Amino acid sequence: MNIRNFDLNLLRVLDQLGKTGTTVAAAEQLHLSQPAVSAALRRLRDGLNDPLFERKGQRLVPTSFCARVLPDVAAVLEQVEQVLAQEASFQPQNTKRTFRLAASDYFADYLMPIIAPEFEAQAPNARLQLTPLAVEDHVSSLERFQTDAILLLSTPIPGWMRSQDVMKSYFRVIARREHPSLVQAGLHPGQLISHDLYCGMSHALYSPSGEASTWVDDALASMNHRRRISLTLSTFHSLGRTVANTHHLATVPELADGELAKTYGLDVYQHPLSHVASDIMLAWHYRNDQKAHHRWFRTLITQSMEKLKEKIPVG
Repeated sequence: MNIRNFDLNLLRVLDQLGKTGTTVAAAEQLHLSQPAVSAALRRLRDGLNDPLFERKGQRLVPTSFCARVLPDVAAVLEQVEQVLAQEASFQPQNTKRTFRLAASDYFADYLMPIIAPEFEAQAPNARLQLTPLAVEDHVSSLERFQTDAILLLSTPIPGWMRSQDVMKSYFRVIARREHPSLVQAGLHPGQLISHDLYCGMSHALYSPSGEASTWVDDALASMNHRRRISLTLSTFHSLGRTVANTHHLATVPELADGELAKTYGLDVYQHPLSHVASDIMLAWHYRNDQKAHHRWFRTLITQSMEKLKEKIPVG
């Protein structure tokens, strides 16, 4: 192929088709008409001598050749963007960017009320989007630039990701008011539930992805204990309502326990793993590491996380 005769604007179309999988969505991202994107795809196929995408259902799936070149195309476009963006002159009060953070329901309830006022004050013309954290697909979310950053339990990450620990999360147990099994055991709210009692009862689990196991189960297994998960729910407030009307226990992060107890009339107990903390990390794509707008956004998140930690009761 003669690069001099190749329209490099077509690479933006190829990149968006790879990210979105449809000509309609790619057109929306590129502010073009759908016929214009379809015409560009025909030119790409002619110029690169490959079908590039095959239709499977409603989506366009990359061919093997296309799948190989898409990451490099994205990298080239990213480099061009960095050259032209003049990041050094970034001023949050002037930007109209959309900043995307993927996080769990917990951070939607407790972090966003802290971030939002500061974001509004510093970047009044920008947009902040909090998107659900799909644990099984968070890497893909960053790789395809669908999100700028993610908050999640610390976990091994690919080499192209960057991260920093921002919080240690401790947990409490919530139960219906005067739970008969806990009353029979002579326990009062605020006291420690033993491993045996905890594992001998049924549990409701906060699990947006529907998984029926968490780090709690791994920690219990290391001590030869196992709990019984009877149901999973996708939000903390649905968890609180359910616990209030059943005999299930539920494990929730600090801060959430107090609000749920007050809202739904629950009792709170110390968790048998109350000495174990989960590290929460902020992660992002390495290509964003040195971008001024991204550094500003990460700083806003980490500062807000510090304020969140101050709200968590001690002891």
